[in-house]
Amino acid sequence: MSRKVIVIVCLLLAAVFTLLIYRSANVKYAELRKTVDAVKVTQFIPAGSEIRADQVEAVKVPEAVGKEFVNDVNQVVGKAAKVSLVEGQYIFLGSVGDVARKPDMVEVHVPVDLSSSAAVFAGDTADVFAFSKGQQEAPGMRVPASVGLEVSREAAPAIVQAASQKRIYLVKATPAG
Repeated sequence: MSRKVIVIVCLLLAAVFTLLIYRSANVKYAELRKTVDAVKVTQFIPAGSEIRADQVEAVKVPEAVGKEFVNDVNQVVGKAAKVSLVEGQYIFLGSVGDVARKPDMVEVHVPVDLSSSAAVFAGDTADVFAFSKGQQEAPGMRVPASVGLEVSREAAPAIVQAASQKRIYLVKATPAG
C-alpha cells in the first residue's frame, strides 16, 4: 500500500510541476509576442542629413527589444541624423536632432572623393573651391561619396553647376567666432 501512495504522490507532483512549467513557458512566450513599433531606415542616411519620410518605415519588434528605439516615424521626419544611418538599422532614441539651418540656406549634396572631401564630418565648416576644368584632378583612388553642404540660396546654383562637372574641392576651415 505504501508503494501505491508513493506512486500516486509522484504522479501528482509530476503533474503539478508540468503544469507550472507549461504556465511559465506560456507567460514568457506571451511577453515575447508583445510588440511595439520601431522606426527602421530604408536607405543610407548620412550624418547631418535631414530625414525624409521615404527613408524610414515603422516595423514591429518585440517589446523587450524596442524600448530603446524611436517608435513613431513622425518623431524623425524633418530631423537631422546625428550619426550616419545604414539601410536596415533601427533608429535609437537621441540619434536625431533638430535641423539647425539658418534662414535663406539650403542643403546641396556634391560628389567628392577622399582627396576632394577634406574628410569633413557633419557639423564641420569647409571652404568650397570650384577649380577650372583645365586643372588636373588630384591623383588617387576615386571612391564615390557625397557631402551635404549648407550654402546660401544665391551660391547654390554655382555650386551645383561646378559639382555636376566634378569641379568641387573642399578645405576644412575653422569656424569664425
